[in-house]
Amino acid sequence: MRRYLPRALAATCSAVALTALLAGAPAVAFADTEADALAELQAAVELEQSGAADLQEAVDAAEENPATETVEAAVSTGQAHGANLDALPSGTSVQYQFAKLQLELSQQCKDTALDKMTQIRDQQAQQLKLAELINELLPLTSTARKTGEAQPVSDDLLRRLDELDIEYDDGIAQTKKASATELNVIISNVQNRQETLGDDIQQEMAYVQDFMGQYNSYLKNASSATANAQNTLAALARGTVDPSEDSLLMQSYRALVTEQAEQAEQARKALEEQLSAFLADPSPEAKQRLENEISRYHATLDAISSVAQSMANAERSLTTQRGTVATDSTGNLAPLALGGLGGVVIGAVGAYALIRRRGQTTAGAVTAATASNAEGE
Repeated sequence: MRRYLPRALAATCSAVALTALLAGAPAVAFADTEADALAELQAAVELEQSGAADLQEAVDAAEENPATETVEAAVSTGQAHGANLDALPSGTSVQYQFAKLQLELSQQCKDTALDKMTQIRDQQAQQLKLAELINELLPLTSTARKTGEAQPVSDDLLRRLDELDIEYDDGIAQTKKASATELNVIISNVQNRQETLGDDIQQEMAYVQDFMGQYNSYLKNASSATANAQNTLAALARGTVDPSEDSLLMQSYRALVTEQAEQAEQARKALEEQLSAFLADPSPEAKQRLENEISRYHATLDAISSVAQSMANAERSLTTQRGTVATDSTGNLAPLALGGLGGVVIGAVGAYALIRRRGQTTAGAVTAATASNAEGE
């Protein structure tokens, strides 16, 4: 049920030999500044790593036994630790930016996993309310069956049925009474909702493990990239940096762009499938599954945005280092003078813009369909 980033990508990121060349800047001063920035970044990575194993263990426990207490424990564990990315300094080297990107991606995956766990907790609360309804309906049904008479149904019970979107005969709301047959139908509807919620929770837990796998992979890459950046600073101080290693760094960016594009396409297809299912049957369960896919889709878009922006920054930095004139890419991420690499950025950003428009269109369709369904009712 778990999906991790391709091993080739992890190996590429781990094997990157990062460079730190700034044209016209004193090497010693630059090295000192970057060393301080990298030291803070490494501390942030280590802080995140210190709780990663506990979080994974808590998530595994919740998957094995998705009770309210185990899910709550996983959420609390994830919230109890974590690096503050906003507090990190702004390193100027490409190496620092790449290492920070890995940590940012890991945080995005963890935050999405925790959001899913919170959603599971809310679904469990619904399950508890459904169980309480059945406990109230069963005695009424038994009495109605024995006496052959319709039993009184309280306004409070009807209100809770409405809150949970449980269907019942319109006549019950008018007479405030229900026969044994009508009560059995309500119980069946409640049980169906319980089963659907159970299936949804299992699917959500699979998503959680998916994002946790990516979280651990990105975090490992962040540690490796930070160590490589520090080694490069040491090489810079010795005057032994090989400028040709720039290409290895950009290859890693290309690998990330390719990986994120594949994930975005998979998420888009899943979202379109759920949208079609919802439009065909706009039930509360279908709506919930669609919202789940929208959430997953937007998480993928956030990752693409981070990668594209960091890659554009890398192009600007490397262009400056090589003494060429870089086009200002603020806002539109214009191509820079690095051979064919500018086209990769433009392609990635173009795909991101297209996906974002599709996401907005999808969200609009969901809103419209929901409103139309409400009017029909």
